[in-house]
Amino acid sequence: MAWAVAKGLRLYEWDEEAAFYGNEMDKPLVVKLPPGFHPTSDEILPLDSPPMYATMVKGVPGIPQGSLLQYNDITPALRDLGFEPAQADNCLFIHSSLTMAATLHVDDGILACPSLAHAEAILGERGLGKTRKLTWGPLKSTLGIDFKIVYTPERRTVFMSQSAYAATIMERAGPGMPECNPARTPAIPGYRYTKADCPATDEEKAKVLITHNPHQSINNNPSTSTTTIMQWCKHPPLTKHENEKQNVGRE
Repeated sequence: MAWAVAKGLRLYEWDEEAAFYGNEMDKPLVVKLPPGFHPTSDEILPLDSPPMYATMVKGVPGIPQGSLLQYNDITPALRDLGFEPAQADNCLFIHSSLTMAATLHVDDGILACPSLAHAEAILGERGLGKTRKLTWGPLKSTLGIDFKIVYTPERRTVFMSQSAYAATIMERAGPGMPECNPARTPAIPGYRYTKADCPATDEEKAKVLITHNPHQSINNNPSTSTTTIMQWCKHPPLTKHENEKQNVGRE
């Protein structure tokens, strides 16, 4: 993303509809059919009929290798358009001769290119859209991230935010969650974590929490137990204002 903005490239997003359907299977996969289903006709069998099996020849959503099949299917098409997978990341494709790059996230992608004409050549009916049904346009939101791109003669900037995604998650969590108070991540800014900081038990998690961020511990008490910390996470202590408000209600 930083490279694309530094080069002044235009950013586009695309989504392939029905990406998981129709990809050639990489190995035979035998599936058990639902009761009453006949593999070669419209006949409805009695539910107590012996189970029937069939070999899957095309990919469908939900199978473990679905993402790999999609990657193997679209990579030759990108190569035909002049893109090659980068050595550092096979989901990053660099154009062999032009200043263009594309990222692939299963059935979603981002294209960085010099102009709309280049985007139409890659994503339109002369490019990937020739054999695929793509929905594409200027990069605004993908993978739960909202983008705002501003190019001026003085500077080029791109803003990324997950506020809308976070709001959606909070709404799914239950009533009242979207109105809850945000809290910063319990980590010290600038602290460089290593594998040695990874706790394996609840006791070690509590120790790491208190040792590395005493400001987040309960009442700055190093002797706080793991159980108390877990209870505090589920039921944070009331603030002074909330306590006063609660006491007035009781009176």
